[in-house]
Amino acid sequence: MKKLSLCLMLCFLFLGNLAAQWSVGGKVGVDWSKMTYPMEDMDTHFKAGATLGAVANYQLNDWLDLQGELLYSQHNYKDDLVVDPAGGYQSEVLKVKAHYIDVPLLVKFYPLKHDSGFNLEAGVQPGFFLAQSAKLGKEDFSDCGDRNPVNCALLVGASFHAPKNWFIDLRYAFGLTHAFEGGDFKMQSLQLSLGYFFW
Repeated sequence: MKKLSLCLMLCFLFLGNLAAQWSVGGKVGVDWSKMTYPMEDMDTHFKAGATLGAVANYQLNDWLDLQGELLYSQHNYKDDLVVDPAGGYQSEVLKVKAHYIDVPLLVKFYPLKHDSGFNLEAGVQPGFFLAQSAKLGKEDFSDCGDRNPVNCALLVGASFHAPKNWFIDLRYAFGLTHAFEGGDFKMQSLQLSLGYFFW
């Protein structure tokens, strides 16, 4: 009986220590995106979109964390185009709104140890395309290209975990894969988020 009690106590201590290394929360933020074109010196303008979702963090030691996220993100952009309607050339603005489920996978490094809250982060972000809408001037232009179903990006950034479980992060995403089928178009985005760890 004593051996069983000792074994149960050790199991609870181990599970309690394991649970203490995990943090789970949510975040909301803004994503400024643009599309780079295959032609030199040509790309679109940044346009803001929303991002929100869940975060899970595992503390390896005083210096390193692993973090995964599941986010709904809007990767929007706009471009100035010259069109040729009846009556002559004129400039129109193309506005594109794209909806994705993003799954950032990050390694977080704490140069001043974990207690400082400040960390640098890097990782990859697979993104799964859901839908897009677009307008050229006032006209619907949603068929402006066939999106690839999966878009991958390289993430680099910094984050600060404040007291009371709040955190803020700033990242830049460099597109690694083609956003559209049949063309060398890649997305880039600047992401600013505010989050809270519930546990």
